[in-house]
Amino acid sequence: ADYPAEVTVTDYPGQFPKAEQYLTLANKSDEAFQMLVDYFSTYEEPTIIVMFGDHPPSLEQEFLDKAYGVAQADMTMEQYMAKFQVPFVIWSNRPLEAEDAPQETSLNFLGQYLLRYAGIAGTPYGDFLWQLQEELPALTFVGYVDQTGRAYSHLETNDFTPLIDAYQSFQYNNLFGGEDRLDALYEPELSTEAA
Repeated sequence: ADYPAEVTVTDYPGQFPKAEQYLTLANKSDEAFQMLVDYFSTYEEPTIIVMFGDHPPSLEQEFLDKAYGVAQADMTMEQYMAKFQVPFVIWSNRPLEAEDAPQETSLNFLGQYLLRYAGIAGTPYGDFLWQLQEELPALTFVGYVDQTGRAYSHLETNDFTPLIDAYQSFQYNNLFGGEDRLDALYEPELSTEAA
């Protein structure tokens, strides 16, 4: 939908209308998020809010090349992976354990942080995801990043390939397992008390 741009790309006013519209709407989203946080900051019930971008914007390629400082055709794998980075924020009206806060993650792992912060019981699959993200802090459809920040393509085979294969098997079983779905892996573990 067209929304009148209120943000201008300073060095190129009017040259990148998609970028200017996107930046305008991103600013509106920031303002709305501030209103949401202000409201819940005085809320009695413990509250956690997670906000993230679900995908990078579809903007003019020339603008993106200028923003990234390199043309897409000349990007390294690290630069290419960076194209798909989107910001996220985890906010709570109660203190959270900051040492667990990720600086870089991916959506498949972000949910595990939310569950842990909320004190919700995990699953064996969730435990697997925690172990996986210790090795590969970000894992997306494009590729993945190791602890040193090095980016890898899914097209290459390396020491991480067995982890990626296991992850894909878990995902497939969870989504498409049918009668063969290992339900116990994806359901919270319930504690039992002796009578």
